[in-house]
Amino acid sequence: MNVTIVNVRYVLLVGTLLSFHVCFAQTHVEKYFENLRKGQSVSLESEIKSFEKEKNQWPRLIPYLTDSLTIVQYHASFLLARVGHEKVDSNDRRKVVEHLLQVVRKQDASVQGLIARELALYHRDDFSTASKDSLRSILSQRRSHYSLWVKLIGYVGLTDQSNIIRSQLQQAPMSRSEKWAAQLALCRLGDVASLEKVLRRVKQLPVQDDVVYDVFPDLIYTRQREAINYLIEALYTDEKNCESSDAEKSQKQTCAYRLLELVAPVLRDFPLSVDASGDLAINDYEAGLMLAREWFKKRNGRYEIIDQTY
Repeated sequence: MNVTIVNVRYVLLVGTLLSFHVCFAQTHVEKYFENLRKGQSVSLESEIKSFEKEKNQWPRLIPYLTDSLTIVQYHASFLLARVGHEKVDSNDRRKVVEHLLQVVRKQDASVQGLIARELALYHRDDFSTASKDSLRSILSQRRSHYSLWVKLIGYVGLTDQSNIIRSQLQQAPMSRSEKWAAQLALCRLGDVASLEKVLRRVKQLPVQDDVVYDVFPDLIYTRQREAINYLIEALYTDEKNCESSDAEKSQKQTCAYRLLELVAPVLRDFPLSVDASGDLAINDYEAGLMLAREWFKKRNGRYEIIDQTY
């Protein structure tokens, strides 16, 4: 009898604590956006950390995605995207991606751009059938930040959109950057003619800072072997055409070190890696370059490209 009473009390206590926890979580989210509306100081970084501890509370952000205030839309979209990206549950990640894509047409242009950039951090498997349909709709409607969306189409692998992209290139008015992004997306989707055109244009450019930092990452995005091979060829050039990454050193250095940072994350079993900031995780760059060159020689073109990331 006493055991039963204790068990009942324990259940009631747990239920009370859980109710309090849910109430607190709800109040916490509402309080954050209430302060945001009032123009009071809020911290996205602190809020992300709070959600990391309570990841199951992410659905509470959904009503704020289409708020009348752009700043609320922005914060809600950013929080949901980051919390969703950190979640280990694949089903929840897919749901987060679906929600972000479903509300794009109701959001401010700046928020649409934010969502497109954040979705590039997700894995291809996080895009469900519904999410892919949303991307198709966004492409056909030529939403704001077209360059970001069309490259997302290429990344996700929507090959059925290749003809639409080609048609847009021929008929729709586009800026130079939009045309370039469309060509890159077609490359990622396996279009040989687009890849030849892109490589022909890139090979005319001198290998120096602007090209290495602004153009070569586009070749990495394509994940095409011909494009990667061109970067590997550039790794064997010792000409010092790039500025040193060390602010205290005024002398120029070979661009090969930056190229190593580009190829390291996309090649399977590559002997070098990069840290969270994208820098090579090594102390001796010269030794690292020698190691990489030797690795490529031994592979003789037989390397595997990691295609599951943007």
